[in-house]
Amino acid sequence: IMTFNSMFAMFSERGYKNFRAVPDSVLRPMSTLLIDEFQDVGANTISWVRATFGEIERRGLSVNTFGAPAHASLMAVGDDWQSIYGWRGSSPRFLMEFDKEFKSPAHTEVFMQENHRSHQMVVDAAESIVKKTPGFENKHGVAVNKSVIGNQVPVAVGEFDEKHLVEMVEHHYEAGHTILVLFRKRATEKEAEKALSQVLQRARDEKQKKRIKLLTYHSSKGLQADAVFLLGDCEVTNSSPSKNDFYAQAGMGSPGDPCGYDRAQQHEALRTAYVAITRAVTFCYWYITWDEKVPASEKASRHIVVEEPFWKVVGHRAVSRSDGIKRKAATERLS
Repeated sequence: IMTFNSMFAMFSERGYKNFRAVPDSVLRPMSTLLIDEFQDVGANTISWVRATFGEIERRGLSVNTFGAPAHASLMAVGDDWQSIYGWRGSSPRFLMEFDKEFKSPAHTEVFMQENHRSHQMVVDAAESIVKKTPGFENKHGVAVNKSVIGNQVPVAVGEFDEKHLVEMVEHHYEAGHTILVLFRKRATEKEAEKALSQVLQRARDEKQKKRIKLLTYHSSKGLQADAVFLLGDCEVTNSSPSKNDFYAQAGMGSPGDPCGYDRAQQHEALRTAYVAITRAVTFCYWYITWDEKVPASEKASRHIVVEEPFWKVVGHRAVSRSDGIKRKAATERLS
């Protein structure tokens, strides 16, 4: 019994001698491998897969097929825009630079760009933020869910208003919609539960509690709801010199960038906003605070362009950088 990290370390490219204890029967199933959510893998996983394929090649193990024996192959499925686990060592660059990480006589690249969940305004709003990060070129989601294509409802953005949150959650519950209330920080969960206590209790009494879920932005990945409420911005307010050094030593950052980890965290903040917004099938309400109590090096709301039709912004526009000026929230409410 061991942890994943121990296993990865034991059978990484540095542990090639340990493969001598691994029989062919264990290695052969690895010769046809599919890794899903590839944007979330880290360097330890990459080294393990490379070492395993290297051992398969060294032994000359072929893949049994209905025809002629084939070489080992790896299929990676993922979305660089949904890479949000950099704090545990993952990086989208392993997906974006797949052909560099895995040398092969041939590579095939397929883009799947049809969005079967949201209508186009939700897709476009989320992409307008995440496109500020490095990634594949000419990438764009096209809404194809026929049941919601006509629901062109812009993403509503404004200062947090507890009364409005309660009213809209109750409204969507009455309409029979599924609801996700998402928060960036765990501390927000108790506040949301308290504010929504009545509608949550009603859902439990009516055996409909599965229709309303409270989750973090990260834990909502892969889920969806008719109406999504986002509580909080996605921002970076700190720096880590030690992690920047480790990042550089691992060759994870851009050449010559002394703040590679900080930069990766800034990009991840924008990708987290993308993931959160695209949980919405039709309605998305994003409650943020324009004022910066702690200056942020990056925050997703800065990239909102109010003139775009897929945004409905209430209150002050985001500024490019924190200037330390306190601003009063507008009295207008989201609708």
